[in-house]
Parts: sequence; C-alpha cells; structure tokens
Amino acid sequence: MKIAIAVSGLACNGAVMYAKRLVSLLKDRGHSIWLLAENGSWITQNVGDGAKLFVTDFRRRTSEFQKVAAFCREEGIDILHSHTTSASSFAAILRLFFGIRTIAHLHNNNFAPHAWFQSHVLAVSLHTLRCHQYRLAGICGSGSVLHNFVDPAVFHRRESPDRLRELLGVDPDVPVLLVSGNICHRKGQDLAVRSMAEIRKYVPNAILALAGTGRLPQSLEEPYVRFLGHRDDLPELLPFATVLLVPSRSEPFSLAAVEAMACQVPVIVTAAGGIEEVAANGGGIIVRRRSADALANAAVRLLVDPVERQRQAMAGFDRTQKHFGIPQHLDALEQRYYQVKSVSGQSQRRS
Repeated sequence: MKIAIAVSGLACNGAVMYAKRLVSLLKDRGHSIWLLAENGSWITQNVGDGAKLFVTDFRRRTSEFQKVAAFCREEGIDILHSHTTSASSFAAILRLFFGIRTIAHLHNNNFAPHAWFQSHVLAVSLHTLRCHQYRLAGICGSGSVLHNFVDPAVFHRRESPDRLRELLGVDPDVPVLLVSGNICHRKGQDLAVRSMAEIRKYVPNAILALAGTGRLPQSLEEPYVRFLGHRDDLPELLPFATVLLVPSRSEPFSLAAVEAMACQVPVIVTAAGGIEEVAANGGGIIVRRRSADALANAAVRLLVDPVERQRQAMAGFDRTQKHFGIPQHLDALEQRYYQVKSVSGQSQRRS
C-alpha cells in the first residue's frame, strides 16, 4: 500500500515521535511510505532513510492544496495519514475537494473540527475519542481507538551503567522519582514537586528529576528537584528511575508511562483521562487527579517496600507485553487502512 504520513510543525512532540517511528515500521511491513512535512522540521532531519520526502508548509492556499493533491494522484497514494492539527486540517480539505482518502490521528483532546471531514479518525484512547465525539456531537465519518505502542528494542530493562544517577551526580542508593514531559500546567510537574515534601519525611534522600523543556516558578524550585531539560537519551536514563510519576491534570494517553512500564519501572499516574487506560488492571497505581498528597502516599508505599515495588514493576511490564506491542498495533492500523481504501472499491491486500 502507498501511504503518506503527514506531520506539520517544526518541533518534536509525542505525535511527531510516533509518526517518525511509524514511517520505518510500515516500510518494514512492505508498504511504500512518503513523509509530508515542513522544510527544516525536526522530523525531516531525524526520520532517516525510511521514507521519501515531500515538502509542504500545510498553508491553506489553493496552490498548495493543488500541489499536494497532484502529488497524491501522481504517486497513487492510497491513504493520507495525518498526525498534527495543521496537517489534519489540510488533509480534511484534500478529502472534501480532491477526493483523497484520509485518516486523522487524534493524539490530544484539543477541539478538532477537522475530525468531521476525514475518511476515518483514530484516537490514542477511548477517552480522547469520546472527548471529540462529545464536542462534535458525534464524529461525522467514523472513529476508532488505537492505543500507542512501545518499542521493546528501545525501551527495556538495563542493568548498568546507571546513566541517570551519573547525570544527577548522586549515589547508587538514592531513590529517584522521574517525571518525563515538557514542563507545563497540564503535565502537573508542580504537583510532583509539592508531593516531595511529604515523601521526604519518610525517604529523606529521595530526589525528583524532571526530564523535559521548561522551568517551574522559582517558588517551587528546591535542592531536591533536578531539571534535566530535553533528553535524547531518555531510553538510557528511564530504566534506572525508581518510580515514574505521571501527575497530569489531563492526559490523552501517556506514552511516557508505557515506556517506563516496558523498562520495568513502576508508575504512579493520576486519574486524568486516557492515562487510566494505560495503567488499568493493575498496570500502574492510579491516584486522585490534582492531589499532591495522593501522589506522595503512593510513592512512599513503593519506596519503602522493595517487594511491592518489584511486584508493581512486573505488573506494568506484563501489561505492555499484552496490550502495547508493535505487531498488534500495526495489525490494527493496517486493518483501518484497508477498510478506508476499500470504501472506493480499490482494496488490494499486500502479499
């Protein structure tokens, strides 16, 4: 099948990272893959040799729509699969006025009117799909859930060396609670910081590491809070975290939690949307949203009890194996591709 992966914007976020991984995985499955992206964007510089590149700025100009539509016709593109807001809005126009078959991937809960006009929408969680259905009074086309996957070749248990504590400059026995994600109100790093005062009453040497761009207000900065900034080496650091905290106020999915679970790191998450689907059935500890006390109580329970910590780590790992693997993800995605393609009677399965 000929698939165009469309990603707007210059920066890297969870949706862009997912699209980057998808390019090589689909190519390995025998599909022909094109990447539609902006010149100079992070993904064009990091996607490698997995896809042929077609540059567009996704601006809503007649000439740009005509250029991309002509490309899709000339290359025989079967599906245009978009992952970011501007790309998905652009794709909706291509479907409406040029007959291009489109799938928009909803990676967040932000209002997305373009979802009305796609051939199909995929959502990273049931929570995200319901958010869009509620706001749009039912999605005009069709929608389904496709949970994100974790790559076990990248995220897995590591024995040594302990890159995380080397980076932090602390002893091997220091408990490190990690939060991964750009620092913002939605991600709730401030709640994690506030939980540390209670945690340190019981585990005085515990520290909190924040991996992601941004800074907290100075009033929340403490000696036991370390800022790591954006990390390209997160797969080498994450396996050595004692616990991963996901203190989000709202979360469509949380790939960070799945990655930690794959590394056999126990996770504590808030009841904040799609993240509950990740940690369901004991995969992680789910606590009240917006509660630093609830985070602290759960963290202390794990930090003071190594047996429980190991039990929770293995429960999370088992859940990633059963529900967030690459083969089952790609099987479900390909099924959606063929369904959308077959609407026009042109379905042809790959041999």
